[in-house]
Amino acid sequence: MSQAERRCLQRRLVAASVELTAAWRARQELCALLERSGEYCLAMRSRRAYAERLVAQPAPAPRPARAAGLAAVVTGGTQGLGLACAKQVPPSTCHLFLAFAT
Repeated sequence: MSQAERRCLQRRLVAASVELTAAWRARQELCALLERSGEYCLAMRSRRAYAERLVAQPAPAPRPARAAGLAAVVTGGTQGLGLACAKQVPPSTCHLFLAFAT
């Protein structure tokens, strides 16, 4: 092995050692943070910890009763699943076309 190859290998070993040390340190910090916070799951981003939280959201605004020119085509609309889907569409929301084969 040449001198240049030996130096390159030494640099790689040092870099790998630094990466492992940093990963081990990050793991220790995360475990300590989990213990202190009492959380079961944390996400680390840019040295900040984030925990899961449920947040109330406002109800979405109601949609208009009918949009001009809106149409729906239900295939197999005279029996089975197609008929069940067609029955769920309120008549005021759109023009409903039932397609079927004989």
